[in-house]
Amino acid sequence: MKTTKRYILACCVVVALALTAGLLAVYHCGRDRADVLFHYLFVDCNIEKFRCARFLIDNLKYHDGKTELGELPMEGSMLKQRTDSVCSLLFSRYGFKGVPLDTVFSERARSQKWQLENLSDKKPEEPSLKSFESIVSSDFLIRQIDEAFKIWESSPFARKLSLEEFQESILPFVCIAGYGDVATTGYYRSATALFSSLEEQKTLRDVVECYAKTVFCMRDINGSLGNKAAKGILSMYSRDENCLDIAHYGCMLLRSYGIPVAVDHVVGYRRFAGRHYFCSLYDVEKSEWQGFNPEASLPGDSDFLGTTFLNVYRDTYGAQKDSPFFLKERDEFVPEYLDRPCMRDVTELYLPTVSITLPFDAPTNNRLAYLATFNCRERRGLLATTWGEIDRETHSVTFNRAIPNVLYFPIYYENAGATVFGRPFYIKMEKGRSVVCRLPIDEESKGRNSVVLLRKFPVKENMRELADNMVGSVFLGSNDKAFSRPDTLLRLSSAPTQYLKTYKFRKSGSYRYYRFLPPASHPNSYLAHLEWLVARPFGKETDVASREAVLSPKSNKGRGLSLRQYKLRDAVLKRMEDSPQYDHNPLTSAGGYPNITLQLNRPYRVEAVNLMAMHANNTITPGHHYVLFYWDDEWRECGYATAKYEYVEFSDIPADRLYWLYDATEGQEEMPFILKNGKQVFINDIIIF
Repeated sequence: MKTTKRYILACCVVVALALTAGLLAVYHCGRDRADVLFHYLFVDCNIEKFRCARFLIDNLKYHDGKTELGELPMEGSMLKQRTDSVCSLLFSRYGFKGVPLDTVFSERARSQKWQLENLSDKKPEEPSLKSFESIVSSDFLIRQIDEAFKIWESSPFARKLSLEEFQESILPFVCIAGYGDVATTGYYRSATALFSSLEEQKTLRDVVECYAKTVFCMRDINGSLGNKAAKGILSMYSRDENCLDIAHYGCMLLRSYGIPVAVDHVVGYRRFAGRHYFCSLYDVEKSEWQGFNPEASLPGDSDFLGTTFLNVYRDTYGAQKDSPFFLKERDEFVPEYLDRPCMRDVTELYLPTVSITLPFDAPTNNRLAYLATFNCRERRGLLATTWGEIDRETHSVTFNRAIPNVLYFPIYYENAGATVFGRPFYIKMEKGRSVVCRLPIDEESKGRNSVVLLRKFPVKENMRELADNMVGSVFLGSNDKAFSRPDTLLRLSSAPTQYLKTYKFRKSGSYRYYRFLPPASHPNSYLAHLEWLVARPFGKETDVASREAVLSPKSNKGRGLSLRQYKLRDAVLKRMEDSPQYDHNPLTSAGGYPNITLQLNRPYRVEAVNLMAMHANNTITPGHHYVLFYWDDEWRECGYATAKYEYVEFSDIPADRLYWLYDATEGQEEMPFILKNGKQVFINDIIIF
């Protein structure tokens, strides 16, 4: 009897303590949210739901967004109903994996006609963001918690999550800071019946594949809506998406079907500028996060980002006390993209990272310093990618998430401006140890040089490969349209270059039909530009040919001008210059075709061709304006020039430095380089790789 009384007393004490803690929590949260906490204390008595309510309420102040979603506008509702109906019919006929592309494109043609008749242009307007504290109601929070708990308990992919894992991967009604509408998990779950097949999938990869195939059909049925495109959930019904839309809806919709998902983003890439948002799901069985692009790759694909990236950050719901937002001094400047309370560095989930300590003696009251990388789109050419806390006692700063093989510029901020506190360096791993390496230049050199530059960015490996695949291509001539017995006029023994170059035929004759035929091993015509050259004009049948590229001041600048050549026009193509193989655009090619055929009204003697391989337009463009910078604790201008040919020349510049060639006319890809024997050596192409 005494034992029973003691047990009852102990239970009462526990309940009393729990209620006291709960009431203190209610007091802490204030009257505005007291009803939510009281609900889970006295109505739906559930301590885990109570803790989740605390978690959501405590972090509301760190988030903002748009107002809670209402009903779709009439036009949007019509578009959604029509698309859902067409997709549903196709899925029932072919399954979500088997819808033929030609069927999708046929439906798109009908859809575009319907759009012209039923959709009006939308005015581009973005509602201002409001604090979640002002727009999220208590009823909303209760609905969200209850719906999320049902998913947690029923999903085979979520039921083994810990409470902490659940709070960040299923429970939140937001996944990207300051982005997206406010809606509960139930809203996304009921948004469209097209995703009902997700429940039938047995593995995480199967779920994501089903999702991606479904969205692909939803988007491609309508194509791009242009000015008629709508925002919100309707953005999933057109090809007007961006990575933020893709990641946001991928995350929220997969969460609504019980998949633990968060949104991660990279602040930049080792070779390229630009941020990218993507999803990461948690595989409970493997205890690991797996990144993926929700409409383009599957969890576990190692190369889903395509190229080497920099630090990866996760948008969390809960505040991260080790983020710069909380670590900085009160008036200390932090770059906007790092100055967020609900952001966590998760780079180690994707890349090896190392800890590195640098000396720091700068006269500043700041608490934070940064490792910046080159970024041609950022102010002053620098992008802070990871941070470290300054230790005033040891006069040092430690960066815990540095990435090997990245050129770093150590900086801190004064009045929003970057100040350097050390020389550029990169980290190499040698026998398991991290080693700080410097660039092979003499920054103290007082010499001056002149330089001829050919590029602002190195040749991309995929473009180099496309050009190499053209080796063995042949040019054929025939008076038979079927090319039953053609003559071989030229065989390419080396890859075509990214500069327009003339190739003389080794055999010539008069033919009515000419053909470029790539090798059987790579049967695609990846030529960016092609001209069929004759020695003299033939009226409307010819135009003046382009000159060969001039790559140095020593080249014959009159080549192609004093000896003018002419190019033949195709007799069938009405606007030859609109075809990708004839449009002078280095970014386009007839790569989808097995050959390029020139058809003439009568035989002509073609003596040569002008060729240019497909490339990313990072060569020097005549007429563009270029600025040359060199590194001296900041990027300092040392020359300005307008290119007349396919090179640009600068005189009397500081010797033996790190340089940056900026195209002031257009373009978004640039990379620092050094000079070796007068030639450009790009940093992230040869020196650091």
